Amino acid sequence: MLRELNKKGVEDWAENNDANDSIEFSSDLVRDLVFELSSPEINGELSDERALQLIEILKSNRLSA
Repeated sequence: MLRELNKKGVEDWAENNDANDSIEFSSDLVRDLVFELSSPEINGELSDERALQLIEILKSNRLSA
């Protein structure tokens, strides 16, 4: 079952993962994206357009790996 995510849910998820020292990210790109999502006060609020851009960045990175 799929659930809808809202901006606050994404931010909370990212903040929990960014602050968790026991998590090792698979790449610097993933770490940077999690930081971006966890810090809207620094990086700006997540928009629908930016969410789609991030998805495309991850897709293209996966294909080139």
